Amino acid sequence: MGMEDRAEWNDSAHMRAETTLTLARSADAAIGVTRVRSDQENTGRTDPYEPQAAHLVVLQLRAFSRQALWLDGKPAPVAPFRKGGMAIYNLDRLWIADLEDKYDTLHFYIPQVALDEVSDELGGRSNSQLHLPPHETLVDPAVEQIGHLLLPALARPQDASMLFVEHLTMALQAHLLKRYGSKTMRDRRPSGGLAAWQERRATDYLLAHLAEDISLDEAAKQCGLSKSHFIKAFREKTGLPPHQWVIAQRIERAKHLMKSTDLVLTEIAFVCGFSDQSHFSRLFGRAEGVPPRTWRLQWRATRS
Repeated sequence: MGMEDRAEWNDSAHMRAETTLTLARSADAAIGVTRVRSDQENTGRTDPYEPQAAHLVVLQLRAFSRQALWLDGKPAPVAPFRKGGMAIYNLDRLWIADLEDKYDTLHFYIPQVALDEVSDELGGRSNSQLHLPPHETLVDPAVEQIGHLLLPALARPQDASMLFVEHLTMALQAHLLKRYGSKTMRDRRPSGGLAAWQERRATDYLLAHLAEDISLDEAAKQCGLSKSHFIKAFREKTGLPPHQWVIAQRIERAKHLMKSTDLVLTEIAFVCGFSDQSHFSRLFGRAEGVPPRTWRLQWRATRS
């Protein structure tokens, strides 16, 4: 398989990790997010992989100081990583590491086709390469923050909103291109929010699919926009990014059902798009200040 035919990347199967947590990756150009951890030292060399048109961005969740590294069969320079340190590996070349230290890392697998889509949106050209070799061990607060925002989704993928995940991964790619890309980026996205017809079409689509794991791609297509432009324009028009707007609508629908039906909370959670009653209770309590059971009892008390 040539690099232009996207080779499969089995997350972090090339490492001998004890714990691997992965967010599901769709079959198109979506990026993969994986947490890889080992509390054992000297886990040995990583396995070879098939070179491919993609980058692997590695964020260290704790300090990592001891490894040997080879690039295309030749020794490569390395340096100790601080907590929050990151590196970018271009996977069209073969990296092999001898992992001597314990590690806890977050991996972002970014196919070139996904990077090209964001690069084009920002006014760059295709095949923009990212460059941050592992011996620089830079701490990037923006990447670190995005990584930590994704950790709960990795721990409980059944609760993860793909709208939220896509929003963060789009922001990550834009940041990486602007800071580490080989081409100069000039943001050429149109300014301003959604037109009235776009807002109506987007909100109608989101409301019709509240009970599902909504795709940001599909929502953007309703407006004839790219994902990144849709996120920006939707927020300018509604005051909320799409994932927060959807959560707010799910909570409003749940309140309506608690008032107008005798459905149990588990059923309400399901029909409103929450993964389970625990997920529903957590988000409802955060928004309303009380869990849904208490809210329902209080509302009924005001009616008696």
